[in-house]
Amino acid sequence: MNSLTPHVWWLPPDPSTDRPVLGVIAGEHATLIVDAGNSPRHDRLLLDEVARLPIPSPTYLALTHWHWDHVFGASALPIPAFASAETGRMVAEMATWDWSDEALASRVARGVEIPFCRDMICAELPDRTGLTIRPPEITFTAPIAVNLGGLTCQIAPVGGDHAAGSSIVYVPEDGVVFLG
Repeated sequence: MNSLTPHVWWLPPDPSTDRPVLGVIAGEHATLIVDAGNSPRHDRLLLDEVARLPIPSPTYLALTHWHWDHVFGASALPIPAFASAETGRMVAEMATWDWSDEALASRVARGVEIPFCRDMICAELPDRTGLTIRPPEITFTAPIAVNLGGLTCQIAPVGGDHAAGSSIVYVPEDGVVFLG
């Protein structure tokens, strides 16, 4: 876990299984996690690191966008999740999909999924029989503010080419922005 400011930390990415950067923002009374990672195992690593910090236990989760490597770990985080309405819609749809090798291959063949993601999903989650995709509980279409106690996180939908429904997480007190 790397410290960026006295309130903000980040877990480095791991390209071997396409694990993205995960963020941690802590105020006096609450902690917000930025992105759920690509598996429950990824989140357990994050939670182990957070437990070493002198901060409140994770309280909220913000999803920057709906791609698998940012949402598949959400089931391991028993905290309310925020996301743009479009991200919420896409994650809810993904929760209904079959994630077997055969289904992944079919989606690649139809151009719904790319081979790189299929390969990384299989590397991070070789057995996906118990995979649970958890949609966010709280969705928004305009910027929202989350008070963590002496620190505010602004979560704003920004769209973009990378993923429809992308959001940023901005910490004005520290001048930090998380982009998915």
